[in-house]
Amino acid sequence: MHRGLALIATVNDRLDYFGRTARTATRLAAAVPLDEVGMSVAAASDPEVAALLRDREVSLSELTAGDRGARLAYRVPAG
Repeated sequence: MHRGLALIATVNDRLDYFGRTARTATRLAAAVPLDEVGMSVAAASDPEVAALLRDREVSLSELTAGDRGARLAYRVPAG
């Protein structure tokens, strides 16, 4: 999960998202196990998101996804 600006377009009757925000969200999803949610620092720092995470088990990790190297991200167990 990430937040930011993205370009949205319908291509071949399919809605698709483009840009850095979409790539970051995709890399986060690929870098964590299926039973966790990867969340960027930008998303987790939103006051409403932070309030939802307050009572959850959250860990800050350095995730490697693709050729962009490591990034800090929060890992939250799903469910």
